[in-house]
Amino acid sequence: MNDIVPFQEIQKEAAKAFGQETAANVFGFLADITRQPAKELGGLLADHVRYFRFKTQLKILKKAKKFHGFFGCKPQEVPLKFIANLLDNCSWEENEDMQTRWAALLANAANQGESTTDYVTYVELLRQLTPIQAMCLEVMYEERDYPARLYSRQLPSYQSAHTLKLALSIADDQLHVLFDSLMRLNLIHVKLGQENDTFDTQNVGIERSYEESSLTYLGQALIKKCRIPFTEQHKKKIRAICMDKIEEVARDPNGKPLDTLFDAMKEVYGYMTDNDVRAAVWSGFRKYIWKGDQITKHSERPLGTDLRIQIVDMIIEELNRIHA
Repeated sequence: MNDIVPFQEIQKEAAKAFGQETAANVFGFLADITRQPAKELGGLLADHVRYFRFKTQLKILKKAKKFHGFFGCKPQEVPLKFIANLLDNCSWEENEDMQTRWAALLANAANQGESTTDYVTYVELLRQLTPIQAMCLEVMYEERDYPARLYSRQLPSYQSAHTLKLALSIADDQLHVLFDSLMRLNLIHVKLGQENDTFDTQNVGIERSYEESSLTYLGQALIKKCRIPFTEQHKKKIRAICMDKIEEVARDPNGKPLDTLFDAMKEVYGYMTDNDVRAAVWSGFRKYIWKGDQITKHSERPLGTDLRIQIVDMIIEELNRIHA
């Protein structure tokens, strides 16, 4: 590490750039998660750093502190090797979505009771990902028909390349390069098959098929650690939103009220998808106000407080299952 910059000087620069309160919050969070002497923390932030990198580091630290607030606990200490690698590598990131992933990774590492054994590996993997590679992993993780995000599901959970091409708006050759790069990092694998239809026991040939792919367990874990989990704080806020809007949705379960509910819930928990909300709401309706699978408008009478509570409890239970 080159020139060690006094920690106090780094704080002054941060206060100039972002304001005194923001600087105090960010550096308070950094002090909570590491016991390194202040002068060395200054070095971590200032070594080879020009204004852009410094600004990016502070932006990601600020996000991480906000994300950690969802856990409702004091942050735990994280290994210096992890924090040093993360601060160095995240400082080059210009893409907003990638910055959010870096912030979530740090927040998860600082969660009380979280094992940080593999977090240096996650830093190294995230460092090598481009935005479109990360998006590819996210699409595979979110795919409704192949729910790799449901951790009770056994991998591989194969999905078609056609789905990914449409979601990412890329051509065949681009997808093949994308697959090769992600396989190099052992984050996905593609299905294997015979080279030809004739099975020759003396000369068996195996080839890759780029038509179907799956996350590996490492790929699944990386995506999970680069997201903030569905916490009790999220559930509390979404419960309040549902209690307020669920009767309106019950009267028009396919229309605008459901879209409005989705928008409000996504404001609380950004990883929520339209399919998540629809599945959760309809599960509550099927159990309490629909007869069988018959989709009907509930306009005859008010739902009543007790019934609304039962439906919303079911919605939260389903969302928790999806985002466990």
